[in-house]
Amino acid sequence: MPRFYFNIRQGNIVEIDHDGRDLQDLDSARQVAAESVLTLLKLEEKEMTGAVVEICDENRDVAATVPVDKAAHLSAPSAPVTAD
Repeated sequence: MPRFYFNIRQGNIVEIDHDGRDLQDLDSARQVAAESVLTLLKLEEKEMTGAVVEICDENRDVAATVPVDKAAHLSAPSAPVTAD
C-alpha cells in the first residue's frame, strides 16, 4: 500500500506531516484529507481561510490538494474530487 503525507499550507506557512499514512489509493487519501480538515476545524479555533491540505505521495511530491473551505463537500461519499 502506498504512503501518503498530509501537509497543511496556509500562505507561506506549511505544517509538514512527517509520519504519513498507508492508504489504498489517492481517492482514499482525498477522503482522509477532507475528514481530517473537518476534525481540525472543530478542535482548533484558528482562522484557516485560504488553507489547503497538500496530499503528497511517497516521494513527497504533491499529488492533489484539498482546499479547507471545500472540505465539508469533499467528505461526502458521493462528492466529486479533482486532482491537481
